Amino acid sequence: MRRAFAVTLCFGLVAFAIWGCGKSNLAFSFYSGSFDLSFGTDGEFSLGLGVINDTSTGIAVDPTGAIIVTGYSETGSDVDTAVIRLKANGVLDTSFRETGIFVGSVAAGNDDASSVATYSQNNNFLVCGLAQSQFVISRFLENGQLDAAGFGTAGTNVTSISSSSRCYRVRLLSNNAILAAGEATTAGVTQFAIAKYNNAGLADTSFNATGVQNFSVGTGNALAKDLMPLGDKVYLLGSASNGANQDFALARLNADGTLDSGFGTGGKLVYSFGTGGSAEGLSLAATADGKLLMAGNLGVNGVTRWVVIRVDAQGLVDSTFGIGGITEVLVGGGSSLAGMILDDQGRAVLAGNYYTSGVNSRVALARLETNGRLDSTFGTVGIVKKDSTMDQTATGVAMDGTKKILVSAFSSDGLRRRFLLLRVWP
Repeated sequence: MRRAFAVTLCFGLVAFAIWGCGKSNLAFSFYSGSFDLSFGTDGEFSLGLGVINDTSTGIAVDPTGAIIVTGYSETGSDVDTAVIRLKANGVLDTSFRETGIFVGSVAAGNDDASSVATYSQNNNFLVCGLAQSQFVISRFLENGQLDAAGFGTAGTNVTSISSSSRCYRVRLLSNNAILAAGEATTAGVTQFAIAKYNNAGLADTSFNATGVQNFSVGTGNALAKDLMPLGDKVYLLGSASNGANQDFALARLNADGTLDSGFGTGGKLVYSFGTGGSAEGLSLAATADGKLLMAGNLGVNGVTRWVVIRVDAQGLVDSTFGIGGITEVLVGGGSSLAGMILDDQGRAVLAGNYYTSGVNSRVALARLETNGRLDSTFGTVGIVKKDSTMDQTATGVAMDGTKKILVSAFSSDGLRRRFLLLRVWP
């Protein structure tokens, strides 16, 4: 059921009503899962940064409610890290580098940003990604400058893990230590990778002696897309090859960076969806009772859908969630997930994309009840689909201080890509 409201402006007063005051008055309706048309311009914030293409990759909200979106910009001669900061109403924050925009190199050569994490006690933030074919992590100050005096080398740490590596997710611990997860390639095989840094952006050598750890999962290539600290353990979620296709892969590490031998087999678990099913784990969330939600994509017979699995701290599937511990969400003729968050009621909010015959990428969302069933009060039977005259591809999801849902994305008109940001009523 949709909880719909109508807002009518009458003689300077704002009132909740069923459509009144005559045809000449401004009125708009909203319901749980509708796009917030008061955000940006007609519900969208769109921005081109570089010469060719601008692609968003991550989103976070700082303690003031400011919105930070990361990505990369193709300037014609190279690829640079791109960061924008907006005020809560979807307007560029000019206290950030005077324009609200950073496009530039955080290290020599091409670089980009994949993820952003905000501090709880100040308005600084971290971004991680790729530079010099390795993990790179940087800290930005509130004014948009790199923290050259207090973090890494000139505000950045390029971390060599193997012949090549890349960071996909950065998270802060309660003591301001930093964890970053991704992939590292050794002898031609891609592996799970994780790095730990202290608050000064230097390798934490109490973690696996070097501050980094990489290891194989499955029978071939594997990579970690998300991480979650839980108690004194750290979980890594990603995908691993089984020789024929890919499976969800979950690993658990001890606080010292070693694989936890008490978890799965040698600290690793692989979740297979059977013959013909290829899956990738993308996003992790911890529930209030200490369980984990794993979200990603599952492709069966050429059709991809979103999938969410709930497991306990030992990685055992919780059969009380969804159907046998699993919820599958198919949007349109196929769909791909960008990210998942939990709202203030513990419900999983999924954001991604859907595809139909003759139509390219469009943004979609879904919300699950805590039991794993689609939340019928959100959108249409738990699913929201956005129409557009151009391609729009979701890349991340966050929640602002008013509990509204923010979706980072990029749009394409066939000639170039632009940053795109949307806001949705909870």
